[in-house]
Parts: sequence; C-alpha cells; structure tokens
Amino acid sequence: MYPVTPVQFSVQEIINITDGQLVRGRLNQMVSRVSTDSRSLCVGDLFLALLGEHFDGHNFLSQAVFNGAMGVVVSRVDISLKKLDVSLVIRVPDTLQAYGNLAKAHREKFDGPVIAVTGSNGKTTTKEMINSVLSVKFRVFKSEKNYNNLIGLPKSLLELPVQKSEIAVFELGTNRPGEIARLTDIVRPTVGLITNIGFSHIKFLKDLDGVAKEKCSLLKNVSVAILNNNDTKLANIQTDLTTNRVNFGTDGDVVAENIHLNCNGLASFQLVINQLDRSIPIHLPCIGYHNVFNALAAATVGYWAGLTLEQIKTGLETFRTVQMRLQSININGFRIINDAYNANPDSVQSALELFSDLHANGEKIAVLGVTFKANTDDMRDSSSLKMIPHLIKKGAIVNYYDPTGIKKEFSKYKNVICSKDIKSAISKSDLIIIHTEWNDFKSINYKSLVKNKKFIIFDMRNIYSPLKMKQLNIKYYGVGR
Repeated sequence: MYPVTPVQFSVQEIINITDGQLVRGRLNQMVSRVSTDSRSLCVGDLFLALLGEHFDGHNFLSQAVFNGAMGVVVSRVDISLKKLDVSLVIRVPDTLQAYGNLAKAHREKFDGPVIAVTGSNGKTTTKEMINSVLSVKFRVFKSEKNYNNLIGLPKSLLELPVQKSEIAVFELGTNRPGEIARLTDIVRPTVGLITNIGFSHIKFLKDLDGVAKEKCSLLKNVSVAILNNNDTKLANIQTDLTTNRVNFGTDGDVVAENIHLNCNGLASFQLVINQLDRSIPIHLPCIGYHNVFNALAAATVGYWAGLTLEQIKTGLETFRTVQMRLQSININGFRIINDAYNANPDSVQSALELFSDLHANGEKIAVLGVTFKANTDDMRDSSSLKMIPHLIKKGAIVNYYDPTGIKKEFSKYKNVICSKDIKSAISKSDLIIIHTEWNDFKSINYKSLVKNKKFIIFDMRNIYSPLKMKQLNIKYYGVGR
C-alpha cells in the first residue's frame, strides 16, 4: 500500500512532465497530492492508475472517485472512464513512467544533497543508520521502510519537503537489469553508496558480475562513491575519474579495528578515519558482525557531511534497530531474535553466523521443510541449500523432514539424514529450525514429542506465537519470513 504523496503541480506542468494529454479538465488546475492507492487517498487527490503484473489501477477508478479523488491519470480511455463523474482526466503513455517522471520533477526542486543507498544486503539498516548519524547535525528526510523500487521510490521522493529538509536519504533496490539506472535517473543522487554485492535477485541478473554491473549503475554522475572495500567485487570496481571514491571496511579510508561481539551478540569496534588520523570507540545497540559494516558505511557518510567523530559516535550509538532485522527482543527473560523481514541466502547466512557466535556447535539439529516454499517440491533458490551445508561445516548433525521426501542435493553430506516423519526428525534434537511453512508444522505437539528435554526453536517463517512458546518453556527465536 502506498499512501498519498504531497506535491505542487499545475495540470499543465503534469502534462508537460508526463507527455500526457488532457482529456477532461482545466490546464490551470493545481494538484497538491498524488495517490496510487484508491483505498487510502484523501479528498482532492489526483489518482494515478498504475498497471502491474498482478494488478491494474484502472479497475479502481470508480472507487477512487467515490473516495474523493479530484482527477485521474490513466494510460487508456474506455467507455467506463467516459461515464466517470470526475472533473480531471489525464491520459499518459505509461502511468509507471509518469509516476517516476513526476517524482524526478519534484526532486529538481530540492537544492540539498541526496544520498542513495543500494546493495544486495543491508540497504534498509544502512539507510536508517545514516539517518541517525546525520540527524545529529542536520534536518534529514529519509524514505520510509524499504520503499526502494519503481513504485516505492517515487512515492518516497514525492513526500520530500523540499523547503524543510537539508539532506535526503533514499534506498534503491532492483531485481531486473536497468532498474537501478532508472531509479538513479529519478533521484539524481549526490552520493552513491553500495553496501555489498551478493546473491539477491541473481535469478534475473544471471551472476555476481551481473549484480555488480546493475548495482554500480548507481555511480553514474554522482559526486562521491562510497564503497565496501571488504567486498571483492566493489574493491575492484573502476569508477569514473570525475567521481571521488571513499572506501570503508577493515582496510580503506574509514576502518573498523578490534571488532568484538559480546555474549549477547552486540557489536563494538574502534572507528578509525585515516585522513583525520583519529579514532573513537563505538558500541552498537544492534547485534551481528555484519552491522559493523553497515555502521562503517553510515560513519563514512557522516565524515563526508562534515560531522565530528563524536557526532558520528552519538548517531551510531543512539541508532534504533530496524524492526524485524536481527532485532533483539527481551520478553520476561526470554531473548527473541526477530529477523522476519527477509530470507535471501546471504541474510540466512548472517543469521546462522550469529547463531554460531551465540551457541555451542556440534548439536543435533532438525530442519523442518527444505523446499523453496510450501506445497511444492521445488528446491531452486531454496535457502536450505546454503543453510544446511553451513550447519554441517559448523559441526552439526542435521535431520531434515520434508513432506515431499528425500532431496538429492543433500546426499553428499554424511551428517545429513532425511527423516521419515516429524517425530523422527525432532525427538532427539537440540535445535529445531522451521524452514518452510508447511501446514504440517503449525500444529506440532512439541511437549509430547520431546518430553521434558530442553531445546531451541529457530522459526524462519514465524508460524508460532512467541508468547505460546514462552508458556511452553521453549527457547524461541523468530528468524526470517
């Protein structure tokens, strides 16, 4: 759902920006809001009918008008539209393109610097950390949640209060070639930051070189490129000679030294900015080794913006963890790690590495479900293909059960056993991982199957209630959705 977005355009300007045609209305009419959701628009909004693979906003024109839309932007005109009781109708060749072009025009009204963040992992957390750091000194506008695609970015950009903001931070995502280039054209960033190059969306981008090429299209025409020097692909990227490059990592311009995770998984390190020949200790309020690199990225942006080390430290140490991103929650003495936002292979490995840091290895682990999703035997892109070998490498013995039976992908591992049923998989296990959301797993009577044995559940699909698990005296972690 994308709620209303505040703008200030005349109808004539909209027609010029979108290459549109006025079907009904006046050229001097003013538009103050654009909405792409017929359910949430306000009276007086202009409704833009987006067309996607699984939806068509043109089917909701009547609802939009009923809810108070003052006009509509469409890509086709039919009999139903002619009967629509609305004072303004604009036809454009492509409503998604028009939406992006309107956002681009709004961006041109903003004089401050714009920071754009992309990468395979850590985009949202890094964006939020950058906001926390820069907010120590500046009035910062940031895109909400992970609105980073061809719909979400324009929505976020059109919300930018150009007169009240000093710096803006946006997140850019992609799953097909060319999307980052289009998003970059819309947002026109001053600073381009890439967190890493990984396997997210590799299905459409073919390989890591394809991912790197797509992500690095962000760097076209930016004034500053901020790159993760620990990422092999990024370390070897050749940027435009006109672009200033700043590297962060365990080696580079902005460096983390003496990285440490405490017993609760909270990260600390010594932040070193080599050009200043100074350092300062940082104690992050979030868990996981990978968050050190997100923090370094944010620190680099802070350094670029002229913040002192002390100001950067304040911003990082007051950062509020993004909900459902390795979020540590304490409830009545029980510690829950909620990473329920994403489950791409790299994110899964980060969660498992965190688990390895927090718990002893060599345990018996039951994995319930190994397919890509429930009600299919499809193993393509399943995160279990990375997760189970990782557990074996850590010394675990894995018993897995899947309703679709034995999987040849795991036959080469001597410490991986395919169990005939749920009971066989979990009865002697120390740790249970819910990997796939099969209905069979939602009503398991754990107390009857494992008796009084203590064990841990890692729920990658959040099919169980943490409260119920607590009542059963089961140590429970929500990991991935």
